[in-house]
Amino acid sequence: MSIEETLNEKFKTALKNKDSKTLDVIRMIRTEYKKALTSEEKRGEGGEELWIQVIRSYIKKLKKAIPEFEMAGERGKEMIEKLNFEIEFLQPFLPSLMDENATRKIVEETIKNLGADSPKMVGKVVGNIIKEHKESVDPSLVKKIAEELLGEKK
Repeated sequence: MSIEETLNEKFKTALKNKDSKTLDVIRMIRTEYKKALTSEEKRGEGGEELWIQVIRSYIKKLKKAIPEFEMAGERGKEMIEKLNFEIEFLQPFLPSLMDENATRKIVEETIKNLGADSPKMVGKVVGNIIKEHKESVDPSLVKKIAEELLGEKK
């Protein structure tokens, strides 16, 4: 079943159960998808790939917002719970990412292949990995490992 079909089924179930949290997140992700579908670079190019990009981008926004609400203390607690719910709801729609060990092997191999030998090469290493393994690696983890490995070679 496609992501869109799954979301539609979950939407119907949430309507029947009057589950406002689920309805909100599905409505939001549908809106983000429609925005992406009508954007200049994606005009009319829908499908699973776009759903994955939209969901990944939305989760990234949610994760970035959490620290801001943490600084709000008790007032932000409710919003953090909402954001975490949305992240947990949407995460299963994304392809699983490589674990840290597999990512580390790819970073080490790319560093060796590119002949990277200084912290200045982190961007090139990360860019190369993201280009080749876009859907299967966490870019922030790739960057962290690349910085760690290239930082040691000073």
